[in-house]
Amino acid sequence: MTTTLTANFLYAQIDEEIDVLMIGFADDEFETSEYILLQKTLNPSEEDIEAGFDEVHITYNDESQSIYGGISKFHFTPTRTEITLNEEAAGILNSSPVIVINYDEEKVDRIEFHNYLLEMFSNEKEIYSYEL
Repeated sequence: MTTTLTANFLYAQIDEEIDVLMIGFADDEFETSEYILLQKTLNPSEEDIEAGFDEVHITYNDESQSIYGGISKFHFTPTRTEITLNEEAAGILNSSPVIVINYDEEKVDRIEFHNYLLEMFSNEKEIYSYEL
């Protein structure tokens, strides 16, 4: 079973005020009803690391459906992203273990997005794969 999202809006940015990298996939930019948001603290403290807050935080549709870690694979292509979750994360996100995000290649600067994803998974390199 697969959870599927068609993303008409994709974004990636670093919020320097709070030192967080954010990458999002949403069905709509302004009237969002379905989305995936990935966040990562760029300079975690020792306390953050001990608590697991240095891992990628994933949210699916609502902050109540979010978790640090839980991503076992993340595959990015120009038209599709596939996220594989562990069992705990799938349960918390209320999704299937595989989330497929489809989007139009013209909606994303794939090199820029890829570079943000490299940063997102910089301490978990074995999780991230891609086809450019």
